Amino acid sequence: MIYELGNYKFEVLEIDGISQPTDYDIEHIKYFLSENPERNKIMIDIGAYLGLFSIIYSQFFETVYAIEPNKESFEYLENNIKLNGCNNVIPMNIGISNSGPWRLVSVIKIDDLFKTADFIKTNTGNDIDVLRSGSLLLKNSSPFIQADVSILDGFELGYDCMSDPYDKNCYFRR
Repeated sequence: MIYELGNYKFEVLEIDGISQPTDYDIEHIKYFLSENPERNKIMIDIGAYLGLFSIIYSQFFETVYAIEPNKESFEYLENNIKLNGCNNVIPMNIGISNSGPWRLVSVIKIDDLFKTADFIKTNTGNDIDVLRSGSLLLKNSSPFIQADVSILDGFELGYDCMSDPYDKNCYFRR
């Protein structure tokens, strides 16, 4: 089934339950980049699923790493990248965690893959653990973060919340 979102097309299993960027999400990205125009190099999308965020956000970043551990979702992700001609989106079929195998998926830490990033979006169901796996990257690069974590978790990581703390996706910056 093909799902259309603006100028983008996505091959999906079903329409219900698809997480997609909202105008609110896009405005946060634009605001961050307007204040930090040099921070448009690397985006890491952890829990990329079918690629909606990776593909739509690719217009703002030079390189997007779309990380998805689920093999079936990863196949859709690869197809959607091709369908939309997003040559700057690099799909990676791995899991990210700070605490070992998660949901029967072998995992690696953010710090073992990346030394720098400008923006991290995570949507895994265990976002704080994922972010903890990148403690060195967070300390050295201070990326803008979009994640489903509490304000207290953000503070623990050394970040301040920029959005309504009751939103599903909170935005954090140092």
